[in-house]
Amino acid sequence: MFDDISALFPQPQKTKDILKEIFNEHKNNVQNAQEIAHVLAKAIKRDRAKQHQFMGFLIQLAFVDGEVSKSEEEILASIAQALEFDPNVYHAMFDQFEKMMHNIKPKANINDAYKLLGVNENDSMDVIKKAYRKLVREYHPDIIKSQGKDDAYMQEATAKTQEINQAYEMIKAHKKH
Repeated sequence: MFDDISALFPQPQKTKDILKEIFNEHKNNVQNAQEIAHVLAKAIKRDRAKQHQFMGFLIQLAFVDGEVSKSEEEILASIAQALEFDPNVYHAMFDQFEKMMHNIKPKANINDAYKLLGVNENDSMDVIKKAYRKLVREYHPDIIKSQGKDDAYMQEATAKTQEINQAYEMIKAHKKH
């Protein structure tokens, strides 16, 4: 995503470095996430639909890589609490995505992984990475959400993104051998 954002600026590499620095500085700052969640809560306090949509988006985003770490789960719970989100609804949403992710079958073999990314075993990692990024941009929940797609489509896109990530990781491991 940093590559995509940076490409819009006159000095892409400098922009990418700055974005990475900001990301790394704030990624483990739970307090910052809570402060932002409280500000957001005030802004959308009376709009339960927006709260529901926002929490669904965050949960989907957390599951994109196939698993939710303990720290991601804690941050999601603290955001839900800051939004005064119904804990039962939050847990139901989380459980729904968790169940969906467990039903995703990893690609059976390396040939399936290459086929999913639309590349060949003889392609360079640069070509494979480019194909991977193109597919991720096509199915990533951030992008799908900005297109106004419904929750069912978002779930399909999240599952597809997970498959794409699994295929890419499988190819990277295969290429190292």
